Amino acid sequence: MDFGYSLSYVFEDERWISKLAMLLLFTLLSAVPLLGLLALAVALGYLVELVGNVRTGFVRPLPEWDNIEEKFRLGGYLLIAWFIYHIPFVLFNAGTSWLFGVVGGGFLGDATTLVIACCLLPFSLIYILAAWCLFAVGVIEYSDTGQIGVFFRFTELLWVLRRYSSLTIQWVIMAFFINVLLALLALIPCLGWIAAPALAIPWQGHLLGQYARHVGVDSDRRKDKVRRKSPPKGPR
Repeated sequence: MDFGYSLSYVFEDERWISKLAMLLLFTLLSAVPLLGLLALAVALGYLVELVGNVRTGFVRPLPEWDNIEEKFRLGGYLLIAWFIYHIPFVLFNAGTSWLFGVVGGGFLGDATTLVIACCLLPFSLIYILAAWCLFAVGVIEYSDTGQIGVFFRFTELLWVLRRYSSLTIQWVIMAFFINVLLALLALIPCLGWIAAPALAIPWQGHLLGQYARHVGVDSDRRKDKVRRKSPPKGPR
């Protein structure tokens, strides 16, 4: 995967200003209560199309804004899957908060709370990392099929992560550094406040699209199954 190209490819598109301006608009609107969910769905649909374009090998992968309804549909299902993926995390933290309340205050209670937090925090972080890796592979398949069910084929998603473990680690590291760059960019007054939200999806989407070129459930696993089930060829 080419980390540098994930950052620079945007400016090769002749219409990059208008495309990013529209994306920035929907990204900013996503902060508005209720209406923000609709805008966020459109922005996520743009991400899905971008991943698919990069995976296909388009020279100019930034999608056009001529099919907002389709982007809303794709992003809406993606948003539903995202919420479902985070239900265990929310329940886990709710249970942890309840446990902290039961323990109570005082010196002994505070010490017990600290011990419990130190023990449970690693599990929370591990779940978030595993869920996001599974979700990323789900997005890859979703960009190809458009079916929300791919997010819940956990056996096949885990199969992809095991088979491409080194590539997945590489993607996680690069995605982390992109987030660091976006955070640093957001610290720049005015210009950074505009550029960071406008570039977040194009940068992360292109990197995920590069990752998508090498992995896949429907393509790779189907070929593997066919190869195992095919009878051996005898002598001609």
